[in-house]
Amino acid sequence: MEIFNSSVSLGTINFAPTSSLTAQFFGLTSVVGFDELRFTNTSNTNGFYAIDDFQFGPSVTATPEPASIFLMSTGLVGIVAFARRRRSA
Repeated sequence: MEIFNSSVSLGTINFAPTSSLTAQFFGLTSVVGFDELRFTNTSNTNGFYAIDDFQFGPSVTATPEPASIFLMSTGLVGIVAFARRRRSA
């Protein structure tokens, strides 16, 4: 597998073929952005590639606790107000 960014090679990862039918996991994390993955089968074996769990973009930041508590309490106040109004009617 070779990784590219704007047609410039950032590096390669070689996978050794195995005779077993079990899947192998190879993880990849890149700080540098890339826009192309190129897979090449250089062996005479019939293999397959399974690609899963791609994540693109900046890492997700956690929601600050005061904001999430405020949103939750606002929702609870709305539910209580709705229930009271319904009961009084």
